[in-house]
Amino acid sequence: MAYDDFEESVDLGRPFFLYKLDDGVTVQRMTTLTVDKSADPEATGTDQTWTASPVAHSEIRETGNIEKNDLNLTLPISDTIAKTYLSAKGNTTFLTVWRSHLDDPDEEYQVVAKERIVSGEPKGNTIVIKTESIFTSARFGGRRSRFQKSCRHALYFKGCNLNRADFETAATVSAIDGNTLTISEAADQVDGYYKSGIVNYGGLFGWIADHTGDQVTLTFPIVGLVDDVTTNGSASVKIAPGCDRSLTTCIAKFDNGDNHGGYKWMPELNPYSTSVV
Repeated sequence: MAYDDFEESVDLGRPFFLYKLDDGVTVQRMTTLTVDKSADPEATGTDQTWTASPVAHSEIRETGNIEKNDLNLTLPISDTIAKTYLSAKGNTTFLTVWRSHLDDPDEEYQVVAKERIVSGEPKGNTIVIKTESIFTSARFGGRRSRFQKSCRHALYFKGCNLNRADFETAATVSAIDGNTLTISEAADQVDGYYKSGIVNYGGLFGWIADHTGDQVTLTFPIVGLVDDVTTNGSASVKIAPGCDRSLTTCIAKFDNGDNHGGYKWMPELNPYSTSVV
């Protein structure tokens, strides 16, 4: 049965939507249904769980002007996923929206929007997540390799290719003072070992700005972590080490020299800006 065969119109039908938010590290899935849904819209061969959520989106438009093909998601201000977009994120999050119908026995899905999340902002008792079409990337030049000695890749992401889970250590946050966490397990490593690394709190991530002893300072707070520690006295996390982007650290700390994105033999002086007398 074709996608639209069983419905005379959208008004008479029973459409629902699936939303996938993927930042390259964590994938979050939501649906407009009132109960969780098992579905495989990407035809991977394995169903994923799409969590029932009071999410709504603005009108989906397809115009010749890609600047006008943006989309806004609206969620309650208490929603955990929405809260993560109120502060800066270290990487780009892509949003894919599928549409299907409750009465479709074949459970066919169609992609109706492919967006890039720009920002999140509170509005009354809701959080509005603003996006723009992924085709706006056509405005920008391609990402070129920067000629530098330090690595150009983001740790644990594409190019670096390390699996973060292979380096994570289970840990406990026992106290929080501002953006500084007390994590006893961090003291097992030398100062700075976790600097530029990651704190993983149930799939929500904080980027580590500094590490001294059992003190780990984040660049920005992790949503819900303070409340968890305040309520329960502690919270379970995972911590992954950081990298100073040098070739020496890449090899000694991660055994990942083959993927180092710097240029070891780069000259100290630029031959194109140095005069020969």
